[in-house]
Amino acid sequence: GAPAADSTVKANMTAAGLTYDAWSVAVDYLPDFGSVLANYEGVIYAGVLDWTLMPEASDEHTLTEFVANGGKLLYSSEEVLGTYGEWGDLYETFSAGHFGYDVLNVEWVGNDYGYEAYYVYDATSLTTGLSTDTLALNVASMPQTGSMADLCDPVGYGTVDQLPSPFIGWTTDYYASAQGDNVAFLGFNLSMMPTDQQQLLYANFADWVGLGVDDDVSIIPETFTLHQNYPNPFNPTTSIRYSIPEMAQVSLVIHNLIGQEVATLVNTNMGVGNHEVVWNGTDTYGKAVSSGVYFYTIKAGNFSNTKKMLFLK
Repeated sequence: GAPAADSTVKANMTAAGLTYDAWSVAVDYLPDFGSVLANYEGVIYAGVLDWTLMPEASDEHTLTEFVANGGKLLYSSEEVLGTYGEWGDLYETFSAGHFGYDVLNVEWVGNDYGYEAYYVYDATSLTTGLSTDTLALNVASMPQTGSMADLCDPVGYGTVDQLPSPFIGWTTDYYASAQGDNVAFLGFNLSMMPTDQQQLLYANFADWVGLGVDDDVSIIPETFTLHQNYPNPFNPTTSIRYSIPEMAQVSLVIHNLIGQEVATLVNTNMGVGNHEVVWNGTDTYGKAVSSGVYFYTIKAGNFSNTKKMLFLK
């Protein structure tokens, strides 16, 4: 449900190396610009059951001022645009003066199409290194509602000025996002993205904002590399980093001492870059594993490597 989705986003932001403060719009409404938002250069708005009615007029919304002052905004929500129209129509259109148009870069929304997978479309600062495969959204993480994901037209739709759309909703094969100079909008829940892709997206956002970026991390790797997990020994989670110098089908699988497969952390086509995935000490079925020695193996193209780690309880 919603609390679990919030926890997932926070855990993956931490794993991606982001340092952040949390604010609950559902509890405290929108933060003030002068006393709160002005202290930050980047905001990730991860809406889940995002049914709190926000100001429609751009000049009444505090995030408008944040963006106007150079702040970067990653805004993910299935419901915020539908809330403006109280879901009276399947489609809603927005024009200049509306927050959806001026800030979120959306001029049309198709409400609640409920697609359950996505793929990268336009190459932007946020999609660097992301898998180009069609990937499933973890719809099971929201059993009460399933997917209520929206489609949208970026501002400038159908013209030479159309803004990029980083992600497409599948099987609709239609725009599910829009990205402008300072704002990227996603019409689906961030928490539903695969763990490794979600973490890379957050790292890309940090690069976009220009905060907490290690120059060594952003260098394109020259060789396939599997790094030692950290921390090791660990409890309850550990991070595993790996480097991919060329597009490749990548799998990262955990086995126990007798060679039985415990969990598959990665199994997708991946782009060039330095990647990281977190293992939380559970097996394929979500059951906590026993303490002991485990092995993790990466296979990428013709490259294969295995390392050992120790899980303590």
